[in-house]
Amino acid sequence: MDIAFLAEGVPSAGYQTYYLEPANTPPPQIKPLSGEVMENDCLRVALGVGGLKSLYDKRLKLEVLKTDKFFGGEVLQFTAPGAGWDDTEIVTTKDFDKTSHLDFPLRSFDQGPIMTTAVREARFPHFRLRQTFRLYSSLDPLETDVDILD
Repeated sequence: MDIAFLAEGVPSAGYQTYYLEPANTPPPQIKPLSGEVMENDCLRVALGVGGLKSLYDKRLKLEVLKTDKFFGGEVLQFTAPGAGWDDTEIVTTKDFDKTSHLDFPLRSFDQGPIMTTAVREARFPHFRLRQTFRLYSSLDPLETDVDILD
């Protein structure tokens, strides 16, 4: 079982203690979403074919990303022959690929009481990639995790 909560009131140089207690009511349900947009009071995030096609800061009224060549958070694959710990790498575009060239569907898109989460997966020739985007309902940052599978 996973437990997620928003830790509020934590001093910048200190700690706060929280206690787990039985609830009187069931937790709010996580609801599946459709579409390609996640939003909170600070940000509007639009998913694109290879990553984020838009990251709009509502407070600054500013589009943060320029996505004419690459999407925000787009994963790129290059070739670097040799052992990285042993010699200077020569990076080439042989076998170059990127998530916008591949099928990169949403595996899940859910909104809960704390965050909205979008999970996408793509199959590169040598591995499977899972990318998770998390937008919290009452926090500024957008989190991105990239996992290399298989």
